[in-house]
Amino acid sequence: MKSSYRRLAPSLLGFAITSVLLATGANASTFNWNSGDFLPGTTAPHPLTTLDFLEIGSGGTKRFVGTTFTNQSLVRWLADPLQGGNSAVVNNAGEWRSESDSNSLTWNFGGQPLFANTGNFSKTAGTTTDVGTWLFRNDGGLIDAQVGTIRFNGGSNVFNAGSRFSGAGAVVIAGASTFSGNFQADNLHISSGSQSGNGAVLAGGAGLSAGQLGWSGGDLTGTWTLGAGTTLTATSGSTKRLVGTTVVNNGTFRWSTSDTLQSGNSSNFTNNGLIEATESATFEWIFGGQPIFTNAASGTVRATNNATLTLGNLALTSNGGLFEASPGSAIRFIGNANRFNDGTRFVGDQRMIGTSRFVDAIHSDNLRFVSGTQTGGDGVTPGSRAHLEGVVSFEGGDLSGSWTIDSGATMTGVGAVTKRQVGSDIINNGTFRWSTTAQLQGGNSSSFTN
Repeated sequence: MKSSYRRLAPSLLGFAITSVLLATGANASTFNWNSGDFLPGTTAPHPLTTLDFLEIGSGGTKRFVGTTFTNQSLVRWLADPLQGGNSAVVNNAGEWRSESDSNSLTWNFGGQPLFANTGNFSKTAGTTTDVGTWLFRNDGGLIDAQVGTIRFNGGSNVFNAGSRFSGAGAVVIAGASTFSGNFQADNLHISSGSQSGNGAVLAGGAGLSAGQLGWSGGDLTGTWTLGAGTTLTATSGSTKRLVGTTVVNNGTFRWSTSDTLQSGNSSNFTNNGLIEATESATFEWIFGGQPIFTNAASGTVRATNNATLTLGNLALTSNGGLFEASPGSAIRFIGNANRFNDGTRFVGDQRMIGTSRFVDAIHSDNLRFVSGTQTGGDGVTPGSRAHLEGVVSFEGGDLSGSWTIDSGATMTGVGAVTKRQVGSDIINNGTFRWSTTAQLQGGNSSSFTN
């Protein structure tokens, strides 16, 4: 078979355009852009279709000046930043391959340029590609860091429904971004900036079976959902905040740092899956309206690896969920707005230090009342009580409201700290053991029925 090619005239702007030969014998050309302003149809065909290729090489300044270019084939970005302005638009429906660490998209003049990706934006060589300051809009395309890091360091990133993040390298979000709808991620990491969720759902992995999202710094705002089987892992870095955020966790929210999870502006976190702290840390209300934390019946909050998880002054409600501390670990409740509803379970070292309300059946094997006021019953419904099942240590603080120690359950008074019945009604159907020389102080018409 005789090979064929077509010869293209060189550009008047200093673009070198050379022909290449394909073994298939089909007509094909590689267009080389080393300097000057991109002219659609002259620098390279617009659109660039299958069997035509564009190579962006080192040289002088290269600019998109108010033009539109569509790639449906392959662009090899071998060197240098690409300047843009005057509302230029690049549509990538093929593969845009970054092969250099000098690559970035810089907004230099006029209206902000747009890079719209419905294809594959990839990195195949080098260490880090900074995407830059163009408006980068990913409309269901693939961000593929095969090596190194693709870093979105600009403040105008939009990842729409169907966005995928994959590769052996990392995709790092370091600037303000918006995530909308379902996205899949194997290697996505948030390091800084404000990340807004517009019904954002980590729905799974792009190439892996389970989705992975890292978080070392920055703010989450808007609405976010972790899908079943997915994992968000927080690691050490800069401040991590929930700022008026709604988060629904149906997967795993893993806290592997001693950094505080800061919350405010009436953020709302609902846990239907697993929250796991592997290092000692605090989840706390820092600013604005008090955040809400709800542990659903299917939810587990766990401290492991000898970590102590401190749940601060959150509006915490458990609707039958599990709080579990592995041996050597503990969970501390230090806030003043804790409520544990029917079916809540405590396993391991659980310390009540703040103010809490217990309603209906509560099961524990090592629940410790250390300080603060613990109230039984909802305070509204006639006859509402806390029913203790299992083992509770009364180490200090006040008991108020209505309590029943169920048959087979044990409450043990220990330690020298003051322990009081303050207007409380206690019915003991199990064991009330006093293993301390400290007084049980009573008043405000408290009653104890054995």
